[in-house]
Amino acid sequence: MLPRSVAILLVMSSLLALPDRSLGEPPVASYIFPAGVQRGTTCSVRVGGMFFHDGAKLEMFGPGFKDQTTLKETDRIWFETPPMLPPVGQGGDEVPRDFLINVNIPADTPVGSLAWRVWTSQGVTTARTFVIGDLPEVVEEEIPGRPVPTEVVTPVTINGRIYPSEDIDVWRFSARQGEQLLLSVAAAEMGYAVRPRLRVMDSDGKLLATASGTSQRDPHLEFRVPRDGQYEVRVDDIRLEYTNRNQGLRRSAPQSYVYRLTLAPLAQVTGTYPLGGRRGSTIALRLFGYGLTDSPFDIALPNKPGDVWNTRISKPVMTTSPVTLQLSDFDEFVEKERNDTPEQAEIISVPTIINGRIDHGGDVDQFRMVLKGSQAVDFDLWAARLNSPLDAAISIVDRQGRELIRDEALSGEKMDPGFRFVPEKEAEYLVRISSRLTTRGGPSYAYRMHVVPTESDFRLALSGDVVTVFREAPADHPGGSYQTQEGSLAKLVVKLEGPGSLSVPVEISVAGLPDGVTVTGTEIAAGGRQTELAFTALATTTIQSSRLTITGTAELQGGSVSRTARVRRRWNEVPIDHVRLAVAIRTPFQILGVTEYSQTPRGVDNFPWEFRIERNGFEGPVTVQLSDRHYRQLQGMSGSAFVVPAGQERFTYLITVPPWVTTNRTSRSALMGVADVVDHDGSRHPVIYSAENPPNQIFLLITSGPLSIKSHRQTVPAKPGTTVEVPLRIERDVSLTGGVRVTLEVPSHIRGVKAEPLVISADENEATMRLSFSDPLGPLNMPVILRATTLSTSDPLHAETELELVALQP
Repeated sequence: MLPRSVAILLVMSSLLALPDRSLGEPPVASYIFPAGVQRGTTCSVRVGGMFFHDGAKLEMFGPGFKDQTTLKETDRIWFETPPMLPPVGQGGDEVPRDFLINVNIPADTPVGSLAWRVWTSQGVTTARTFVIGDLPEVVEEEIPGRPVPTEVVTPVTINGRIYPSEDIDVWRFSARQGEQLLLSVAAAEMGYAVRPRLRVMDSDGKLLATASGTSQRDPHLEFRVPRDGQYEVRVDDIRLEYTNRNQGLRRSAPQSYVYRLTLAPLAQVTGTYPLGGRRGSTIALRLFGYGLTDSPFDIALPNKPGDVWNTRISKPVMTTSPVTLQLSDFDEFVEKERNDTPEQAEIISVPTIINGRIDHGGDVDQFRMVLKGSQAVDFDLWAARLNSPLDAAISIVDRQGRELIRDEALSGEKMDPGFRFVPEKEAEYLVRISSRLTTRGGPSYAYRMHVVPTESDFRLALSGDVVTVFREAPADHPGGSYQTQEGSLAKLVVKLEGPGSLSVPVEISVAGLPDGVTVTGTEIAAGGRQTELAFTALATTTIQSSRLTITGTAELQGGSVSRTARVRRRWNEVPIDHVRLAVAIRTPFQILGVTEYSQTPRGVDNFPWEFRIERNGFEGPVTVQLSDRHYRQLQGMSGSAFVVPAGQERFTYLITVPPWVTTNRTSRSALMGVADVVDHDGSRHPVIYSAENPPNQIFLLITSGPLSIKSHRQTVPAKPGTTVEVPLRIERDVSLTGGVRVTLEVPSHIRGVKAEPLVISADENEATMRLSFSDPLGPLNMPVILRATTLSTSDPLHAETELELVALQP
């Protein structure tokens, strides 16, 4: 056993980085699967999350749809991930649990996306995306092992996951010569970390086409069918190939590697021009992407509130993927080429919105404006925020060619350039717009430049769409003796959008606050850019969730102007003009480790670990189980949930260490406790404490086991109606004196394989297992397991070896 000082050194570097969990565990939304559904249908959907519980609420909302439902926990789809080598395996491990809901989408719901989020008695999750489609949909039936092709019929939208690690999904379809199909993936645009790669193969396995995505953009592939026949599209994570070539590292593919793959003769829009127009007007819209005609379409923009409009273009020749257009209330100007020199520059009046594009590398759009002296004008360019690939740069020069001001797009929050310009005198000025990367340009490199006098209007952006407020803890309530009496400040930033500030204050009002919740910071000061709203909740506040509307009002030149604050989201996501607030209850107890450090051989059942509950006045029962989040890769460590009775403080948790876990490594798994707390009004609320801080982790050094099993055959031929003998050998440490039971463990999806268990006595080391095969057989896409278990010890030891089955033709 390592001395205490060494154990402290091992964990000290990470101690300060871990969050304080004295309040509780707010819920974390990991995924929704499938991540979309065909409108006019009902679908059973898995919601994956950490620190969820039965009875948690889920809301889903968007254009033409609003619903709220209750989560019900179901069996988790779980595949063991192969051990990750350092440094990947030294990272944390998230193990979301699965909850079921039924989603019923009316047929008249607009195609596009909805938002969803979950709240519990301890918080609310940030909104995520759920897609509404209009094609038939298929949901992957997930199995572990090597890829097994699944037949689909086009047109179709496929819902899949790159899970478990090294997963490759194979979708097989028939097509006729000359057909032109668009293969389009949605993953990054839904907020998932998977980076899909598409590969189209013919029936001989020849690669015909490929495309891969990035962290920001999903892959699209236009495939013209060369001849009648069957084809396969394979989906995997492009990074897996890279990490396998990089010193044998593997990358863990978690449950949240969700994607949607559409195979259809659909038109995929990757860019539009212009990127928007005046509310209620009609614009000539050009579309760029896959399967599109070159002719513009006359599109009537809606006369309704909102900054953006999500739609699809439906014409007799095609139906497009969703298109996002920006709406405005100003005059609009569309550039006319050529305008690359000062002499060619057109005169623009203020206020206006300039619609243009950088047609080719080196293109510089130039516009002339007459501006009054000392009259501030805001220049705010929109490109990346509307899914344009343009990294723009804008500048203003005087008639002598001197550059007076310049700004460029940056990564992070400042995706597009903008500034406030105050002319020294009334004169004509030249505005130049170009690509920051001078070699880039093209038809889809579009932009919208807002040019408006300062303080003619304003927009407000929110730093998030949710706020969790842990209310004050009275001293006489369980947990009050150690929790701060002030409660916790939940903060939300309200920021002026655009390049400048206002010379007058913006008064912020918050509608929908529950009784007992107060907010401060309700003014953006004159000359300021933002304010931080700080929410607090009194100890008597009811545990609840409510919807807040945040509005700013300023006295501008034209009178009083009020604007609703909106959440800044991706271009394709549902606009959100409200905040979901959760008043949360604290977890009164803590779970603290008593055992500091230990070591164990792998393959051990029921390894004991001592804990105690610091109850802080809470006397109810606590259910303890492995946490949803761990400091290191879990590698199959497991244990059963059980209830610590009311009032009991000390308990022993039993850990199962699998026989395949990596040896000579420290395993750091975490425990969590779940309990119902009765509030002052008689309501009951589930609360969670996750013991993830290093002193409370199950800190084990894994060593080799005293038992092993070997097969004299690595592969076995399998054919229905036959039986095959497999010679085995058991090796034991001298400390093991009893017999060993050997069983055949067959993955649940493999049919037609069985074997009777056998016992090898204490004075024998070898035996023969008879495997029998029946029809239907397979799929034989992964090994079966020969598992040896000791019979003489009260806590059995286990060992395993793999056996590969090879199907023979009948």
